[in-house]
Amino acid sequence: MQYCRVLIVVILTVLIALVFVYKFFINVIPNNLKIATGRESGGYYYYAKKYQKSLEKEGIQLEIIQTAGSLEALELLNKGEVDIAFVQGGTAKNSQTNNLLSMASLFYEPLWVFYNDDLSVKYLTDLKNKKVSIGEKGSGTRELFQILFEQNGIESNQLLALHDQDAVKKLQKKEIDALCLVISPEAPVIKELLSTNGIKLMNFNRKLAYRDRFDYINSVNLSEGVIDLARNIPNHDIKLLVTTASLVVKKDFNHNLQRLIIKNIKDIHRHGGIFEPENFFPSIQFVEIPISEHTKAYLKKGETWAEKYLPFWFSSLIEALLVVIVPLIPILIIFIKVVLPSYSLYFKYKIYTWENQIYLLDRKINNEKENKKEYILEEIELLKRIIKHSCVIYFFYTHQYYDLLLKLDGLRDTLLSKKMVHNHFVEYQHELYGLS
Repeated sequence: MQYCRVLIVVILTVLIALVFVYKFFINVIPNNLKIATGRESGGYYYYAKKYQKSLEKEGIQLEIIQTAGSLEALELLNKGEVDIAFVQGGTAKNSQTNNLLSMASLFYEPLWVFYNDDLSVKYLTDLKNKKVSIGEKGSGTRELFQILFEQNGIESNQLLALHDQDAVKKLQKKEIDALCLVISPEAPVIKELLSTNGIKLMNFNRKLAYRDRFDYINSVNLSEGVIDLARNIPNHDIKLLVTTASLVVKKDFNHNLQRLIIKNIKDIHRHGGIFEPENFFPSIQFVEIPISEHTKAYLKKGETWAEKYLPFWFSSLIEALLVVIVPLIPILIIFIKVVLPSYSLYFKYKIYTWENQIYLLDRKINNEKENKKEYILEEIELLKRIIKHSCVIYFFYTHQYYDLLLKLDGLRDTLLSKKMVHNHFVEYQHELYGLS
């Protein structure tokens, strides 16, 4: 029946739509990602391990790629060799960032300047002509301190490019005069250096001047005893500069995946730290690279109902379906308000026409001569076939559909019974008058 054929077409259309949604919206969500961090001893690597464990529960494998620092991480991100990168504040200015977005700022990173206590260091200018390590090439630490030292009249070619761990050992052995780090206060190396006799931490007395000159630098106080209360480390308050670490992706990075990642890292960073109050990070502030609108919406408004109650992949499917369905709503409204009523009138008119044809056939049966009855029977059968092939009438006007068929069957029975009576009457006359 035509109705069955229409049903098959509808089912096939739905299946094609689902395949389209899967191919262009769901299948593009990768389940294997790469994140660029710093060295294993740093804070970026530490947090990447936490992300790795959290995302594994969502069915996403996160591979950690170690780099020299933010500059190398940005380079890998631009080349498409990683999907996500940790980026230190102040390091993106000289990099290609037009195709990048910040997902959020994550935590403060203090700027530490440790030096031998046989020196008198009040300002960075006091380190002129000294052996100072500002981090290896490709690191955000080197990029940031290079700018600060140049602003203080010290050329970068006077500064050393040592791996942080090597520089720590050389400072402890007094083979270099000072060491610059950008690292979390929770990092073991900070407690180690603050506990080492003969090594001091520089106090940034002009912290407000740095904050006013550089939009990616802020200032904090390292309180007495905050690193180790029992040993009172440090033994006095120290003024520090801080920059902010951000998570960066390319602009074409799947927006559903952005929201999933920010959801997971929010649980990791919301507890705060020595310098950050609870729920201060992740934040849409303190970023150099423009913030993603998708993560911005998440951090401002929270989870959608689908994200809250459904698995990630299923909520992504629902959102993808909405992307397809929502633009069709105006068309659907027009269809419901205009097309359907028009079709309804059209089919009601068809039913009325068929009713009229049945009425005319009924009159023909009563008025036509016997030799016309065969033609009337053909008309009845033809009209029945037309009605039976009208799937819309069958589906939406079932009562009228069967009523029309019953009326036609009634006409056919009436016609056949009249024909039979007529035949009997003719036979009787033949017998009565001996006609042959």
